[in-house]
Amino acid sequence: SSLLQADAEDDDPEDDDDENLGMDEHSLVECAQCMAGKGLVMLKNADVQPLLNSLQSNVARSYVQEQLKSVLHDDVEDEDADDEGDREDAAATALTQEQVEHMTAIMSGAAATTTTAPDGAKVDNEDLLGARMEPLPVPPKPVDCAPTSSCKLTKGSCGRLRDRFLLVEGGISDRLDELTAQLSGLEHYCEKTDASLVGQLASLSDELREAQTQLALQTKVQIDSESQAALRGRQHAELKKEYTNTMTQCCAEQNEARSEMCALTKIRGELYKIEGHKVFITDCQVSEWVVGECSKSCARGSRMMRRTITVAPNGGAACPPLVAQEECNVQPCPVDCVL
Repeated sequence: SSLLQADAEDDDPEDDDDENLGMDEHSLVECAQCMAGKGLVMLKNADVQPLLNSLQSNVARSYVQEQLKSVLHDDVEDEDADDEGDREDAAATALTQEQVEHMTAIMSGAAATTTTAPDGAKVDNEDLLGARMEPLPVPPKPVDCAPTSSCKLTKGSCGRLRDRFLLVEGGISDRLDELTAQLSGLEHYCEKTDASLVGQLASLSDELREAQTQLALQTKVQIDSESQAALRGRQHAELKKEYTNTMTQCCAEQNEARSEMCALTKIRGELYKIEGHKVFITDCQVSEWVVGECSKSCARGSRMMRRTITVAPNGGAACPPLVAQEECNVQPCPVDCVL
C-alpha cells in the first residue's frame, strides 16, 4: 500500500474503540505517492474530509494542505521526542487492506467522487489513495529493514486542527482583502481607461465625419475629372482621325501636283522643240523658309518668314514670293489671381 501509519503509543482510552482500524476521527494520513508524487495529507473524518475534497479555490486548497502538513510533521516530532526513552523512534507501519478501504470510503464521501489537487487537477479518489489493490499475499519471513516514513498517521489533535483551520481562514481572509484591493484598483483603472477611450472615440468620430466630407468632395472632383477625360478622349480620337484623313489627302494632292508639273515640263520642252528653240529651260528654285522672332509672347503676335533664290529661272516658271508673314503665340496671356 502507498499509505503508512505511525506506530506511536497512545494512552487515550477512546482510541481503543477504533483499535480495529488504528485511527480516531481526528487522525491525519499522509500519502507521499499520491497526486502523482506531489503528496497529500488527509483527515480521517467522514464529515470534514468530503468538504475539503469539494474546495474549488486553489488558494484555499493550498492553505489547507500547508496547515495539515504542518500539524502532521509537528505531531510526528512530538511523538519522537516523547517516546525517545521507551523506543528508538516512532516507527511507521503500512496500513492494512481494511484501513485503506476505510480511508477510500472517507475520501469518496457522499458529496464528491473526485478530489481537486492544489494545482487544480481533478483526481479520482480511488486512484488518489491507491485503493485498487489485490488481496494481500501471505507475509514473508521478517526482514531486518527499516520501514519507510514517507506516509504517516498521527494521533488525533482537534485543538491543533482547529487552530490550523483558523490560520487557513485568516490566510484566505487576507488574500480576499488583497484581491479586493486589487479589484478596486483595477475598477478605478478601468473607469479612467473607459473615460479616456470614450474621449478618443468622440475625437475620432469627428475626424471620421470630416474625412467622409472631404472624401465626398474629392469623389465629386474625381467624377468630374473622369467625365472631362472621357470627353477629351473622344475629341482627341476625332481630331486624330481628321488629321490622318487630311494628311493622307494632302499627300495624294502633292503627288498629283508633282505628276502634273512633271508632265507640263515635258510638254513645254516638246513645244519649244517644235518651234525650233534649243534653249535649256530651268524653273526658279528657292530655299526653305527662315522664320523670324514673334512680336509677342502671347495674345496673338506675328513674325516674318524669308527665303532666297537658289536657282534663277531661265525660260521656266517664275520664283514664288520670298517674304511672308504669319501669326504666332496665339494663346492668351496668363492672369494672376487677385483676392
